[in-house]
Amino acid sequence: VCKEIALKLANLFNGDLVMTNNSIFEKCLDLDAFGRNWGWDRSGLMKHWSDLVIKQSNKQQIFVKQYSGNKVWKESESGKKIKSLSNKEKVEKEENTFFISTKNHHRVAWHPSTLWVGIGCERNTSAEFIEDCLNKLLSKYELSSSSIAGLATVDIKKDEKALIDISNSKNWPIKFFNNEELQKVDVPNPSKIVFKEIGTFSVAEAASLLACGNEGGHLLIEKNIFKHKDPSGRNLGAVTIAIAESKQQFAPERGFV
Repeated sequence: VCKEIALKLANLFNGDLVMTNNSIFEKCLDLDAFGRNWGWDRSGLMKHWSDLVIKQSNKQQIFVKQYSGNKVWKESESGKKIKSLSNKEKVEKEENTFFISTKNHHRVAWHPSTLWVGIGCERNTSAEFIEDCLNKLLSKYELSSSSIAGLATVDIKKDEKALIDISNSKNWPIKFFNNEELQKVDVPNPSKIVFKEIGTFSVAEAASLLACGNEGGHLLIEKNIFKHKDPSGRNLGAVTIAIAESKQQFAPERGFV
């Protein structure tokens, strides 16, 4: 019945019939849905994803460029039908290609949660200001907020309302680390001022790296300092943000995978 209705609609609108269950019968990768099983978020126009599915159903070669996230899916029978491009290879057919990446500029992409946002802030800095600064940083470096795994900071910030509010509204977990843990991390921009105030040379950079877990990661964006002042120059707060990329992707319901 469903197939008959689909055929009628395709004829009515002069379109193509795409049997999406070819992923079952022909053991093809469910391109526009498989990433959810890994806790990934999808971006790109639905039309572009549909076009990709149509090309696959028409036996066209589908390509993938994966920059981040778990690669185990490639070992499946359906995954082996997708041709992987190395980071150095040029994308010849963008309309036949999907990406797995932390970047926000791809035509169609899946976004693994591999980015940890390290934050240090003055007491009572507003959540709105912190979010605005983070968004500016993501935009500058073309990073997708869908790849954010969570926040990280020093444990004395467990009661910082702005961080709690952001965590709740975005559904991002917060990882807290004490001074001893933070102090063990080598960072490119240690601060004597921060050490004098809370006993560690780094919060944002060190916390973001620690949050990457046992497999580790690398500092993607060094700390950026933003100061909030009113028109008269009165201080309204400040925030320091750094972003690290973990070797492992993170999903709240699964942990590191």
